Amino acid sequence: MLKLSELKVKRRSAVLLSCDQVTMKAGEIVGILGLNGAGKTTLIKAILNLIQHEGSADLDEWEVAKHYEKVAYISEEYSFIPYFTPYQYGCYLLDYYPSFDFNTYQQRCSLFDLEMDKKIERMSRGQQLKVEIAAGLSQRAQLIIMDEPFTNLDVVSKGIAVQMLINSLEGNEIVLVATHDLDEIENVLDRCLILDKGVIKDDFYVEELHAKGASLRDYFYDFTKQKSNL
Repeated sequence: MLKLSELKVKRRSAVLLSCDQVTMKAGEIVGILGLNGAGKTTLIKAILNLIQHEGSADLDEWEVAKHYEKVAYISEEYSFIPYFTPYQYGCYLLDYYPSFDFNTYQQRCSLFDLEMDKKIERMSRGQQLKVEIAAGLSQRAQLIIMDEPFTNLDVVSKGIAVQMLINSLEGNEIVLVATHDLDEIENVLDRCLILDKGVIKDDFYVEELHAKGASLRDYFYDFTKQKSNL
């Protein structure tokens, strides 16, 4: 279980994030939605303790920051070591994360048609993101956090990445996905949080939305349209 309690991020007198109480259960894939500047990345960085914040983010009653071996963070900002090749990066992760599955990582790199002996810094941004996705989804992490994981990917690669996510799950993970690519991820999500100006304005299950005959894209569009008319 992931529990967020009184999570706040401030910059001088401005409040960038204010999250009172949110609990996410094992097995849930949760979309973090919002327009640019809504606070999606700020929320993720607060959970990971990458920025100064108040409150807590606990994974099974322990602070997330103290359980990095159980956390996979996949971001468009990248966490790989640029002068490594994908093969060298995999070896590095194998030493750092006890649960890292090197064989699965190699298979996923192959699915993305990546050259294992080419330095990552010489790859395109799309290829670099593929390395990030293949590595993160091979950690066997309990908490998987993806921040704009489909940026710079072509249509085919987005489909491969989504299927890769599905295949990597055993059912007891918690997955957070901050994305604008609603069409690619809608049928994978169990639940969505919509942020606006650093505050969670809506929290719903996608199945309930579909039962009403609505699509995630239409619902989100209507939500943002209502906000613009206020």
